[in-house]
Amino acid sequence: MLPDTWLFGLLILVLGTFFVFLVLLARILRRQPKRLATPPPEVAPPVADDKAGRAPTLKPTAPPAYLHGLSGRYQGHTITLTPAGLTLGRSSDNQFVLTDEPLVSRHHAEIHWEDDAWLLNDRESANGTWVDGQRIGRHALLPGQHVQVGATEWLFSDQALLVAPSLPPTAIEPPHDSPHPLAHITGAVQFGPYWLEQQIGQGGMSRVFKAHAADGRTVAIKILQTADPYLVQKFEAEGKEIGPRLRNHPHIVTVHEFNRSADGQLYLVMDFVNGVSLRQRLNQGAVPEVEIVRVMTQVCDALGFAHAVDIVHRDVKPENILIEPDGTVKVVDFGIARLTSAVAVTQNKLVGTPEYMSPEQAKGEPVQAASDVYSLGIVLYELLTGRVPFPLPPNSHDWRSAMTVIDQHLRATPVPPSQRVATISADLERVALKALEKHWQQRFPDGHRMGQVLLVLKGTARSRPGPTPSPPPVTIARLTALGGPAAGRQWQISDSLTLGRQDFNPEDTQVSRAHAQIRVRPDGVWLEDTSTNGTWVNQTHIRRSQVALHAGDLITIGENVLRVDF
Repeated sequence: MLPDTWLFGLLILVLGTFFVFLVLLARILRRQPKRLATPPPEVAPPVADDKAGRAPTLKPTAPPAYLHGLSGRYQGHTITLTPAGLTLGRSSDNQFVLTDEPLVSRHHAEIHWEDDAWLLNDRESANGTWVDGQRIGRHALLPGQHVQVGATEWLFSDQALLVAPSLPPTAIEPPHDSPHPLAHITGAVQFGPYWLEQQIGQGGMSRVFKAHAADGRTVAIKILQTADPYLVQKFEAEGKEIGPRLRNHPHIVTVHEFNRSADGQLYLVMDFVNGVSLRQRLNQGAVPEVEIVRVMTQVCDALGFAHAVDIVHRDVKPENILIEPDGTVKVVDFGIARLTSAVAVTQNKLVGTPEYMSPEQAKGEPVQAASDVYSLGIVLYELLTGRVPFPLPPNSHDWRSAMTVIDQHLRATPVPPSQRVATISADLERVALKALEKHWQQRFPDGHRMGQVLLVLKGTARSRPGPTPSPPPVTIARLTALGGPAAGRQWQISDSLTLGRQDFNPEDTQVSRAHAQIRVRPDGVWLEDTSTNGTWVNQTHIRRSQVALHAGDLITIGENVLRVDF
């Protein structure tokens, strides 16, 4: 037994000694300095300045900057800018993706720090990037300026918190809000080698004057109002390229000169048309079908010629179609519509004409010949019925109303013209509705093909006016609940009616207490949404805006579906 005890004790002694050795070794290793796997890079000494006595210059860092959403889908959202830059657009490869945002292109704009400034660059967007109401191409932002991208208005700021929205500064004034030095000319005023006689037109970004050249010719001069050097350069380049390709066509106003005045104003000189615009003709009363076909075939001929040389007008509307006393039609504004036809909406202002825009432009996508065809379809629809398919509410220029019209271009089906005016030719109705197809591949491919179809109808068009006799004004409207808790109930409206939660289901919190108001007015029946969650009209979402109602329209409020009857 003793030898076994002795061996056991010896084993315990050996193990204890080994444990003490490990503890001491660990303490020694812990005291040694740590060695890096790779040596740190040598830091180069600062380069001395070439002038003795001066400290080396350091590249300035970007100061804090933010975009605060003031209106639109991103109201209340703040973007923090970094020196690396920020790209905005609908495509998922942007750093900030503007999802489900009409008017925004896939790659719309970019902001980055360069040359001691935050630079905002437009990336060839369809509807433009705007600063304080003026379209820009490349712009150094200042704190307090308002940036417009699609339907969202942002405030550029050096403060992380937005205390209170400010009014747009005067660093860049909207051209249509600024008094033009030639706005009130009396007598002839010299403008370069021309003499301006009188103003004959005005748009959001331009003014048109009747003028005389030194050789006695009567011309029209359009003076554009843009201070952005990038846009000026682009305009001049496009003018030199597009102008010569469209000369001498019988239905296109010839542009003779693209130039810049001594004081930097951008202008173009074109033929003077002694006639009226199609808008003025529409205001004179109903247009007979034979005249409609005669006008539209000439417009299609002009656009077909441009489409054949890969030029898209982008802004086809009655204001850009001129009619001479002998009935000859001239289309104007080719070559500059890229600058002037964009649509932008802010909380208190509307730029452009959303009633005539194609779904492609509404989505910020590239336009093509079929985009002009869509606008032609709207013009034809207006000639046939006396109104556009998706009108803005009267005297309404807020961004919500504009976005309602834009959304209708994307989703709503236009009411067939014959439901507005029963005497309309079925053939002309088919042409208009084909041109108004939502997908460009389902329309006429270009103006030439649409014009060919209209030429076939030229001999069968009737001489009586299309939109007359005008339907009598609506004096009483009726709503019938087709589904939901109020199914079977009817409301009769002779003046106005407010619908709310108590009219349907007092327990339904999705319906506001004062959800929508319907008014009978001299110009028709209108619905105004006043709710929190919005109202649906023919599957189009209406929120805090107005929309015209027509017989057969379906209104959805919460779980309730209502039909409109006159």
